Amino acid sequence: MKIIFLDVDGVLNSIDDLMEYREKNNIKGSILYDDIADKRVELLKQIVENSNAKIVISSSWRMGWLRNGKPKEYHKESLLYKLHTKLKEFGLSFIDVTPYLWDENIRYRRGDEIKSWLDSHPDVTHFVILDDENDMNEFTQTNLVQTTYQHGLLQEHVDKALQILNNHSGQPMLQSH
Repeated sequence: MKIIFLDVDGVLNSIDDLMEYREKNNIKGSILYDDIADKRVELLKQIVENSNAKIVISSSWRMGWLRNGKPKEYHKESLLYKLHTKLKEFGLSFIDVTPYLWDENIRYRRGDEIKSWLDSHPDVTHFVILDDENDMNEFTQTNLVQTTYQHGLLQEHVDKALQILNNHSGQPMLQSH
């Protein structure tokens, strides 16, 4: 099985998208921007369609999901609902979310949560992490396609993700976990 670990902020939306949104809607003051850009979802769809990968949400937008893989009754205003709805518009869905690891004495990173998810899914053969952060532990060099908060997901990231998922680089993409 191939997996895309998906962040949202800085991947499916960006400062560029915010500025476009502000201009289009003639907004001058500060706003809370939590939109998802269609053009970024189209790029994500290219990855899914050309790799047959499944999406697992690793973003903080994942709150509102039960660990048994079934959705909670979440509010239509929630970020997870907004993400689910936008993906559905493009014929996409997600199969799970990474666990939320928390301890008052330990700062868990997204990479720890991804590793935990992988440890419980030994059928994963290839995976890619789409994120604007780089705290992915041992996966940073091999499986991370790092976007920027300024621009979000671009075609160059799609190409790199497909190389990883379809293993065209000649290097093993799944480290032991």
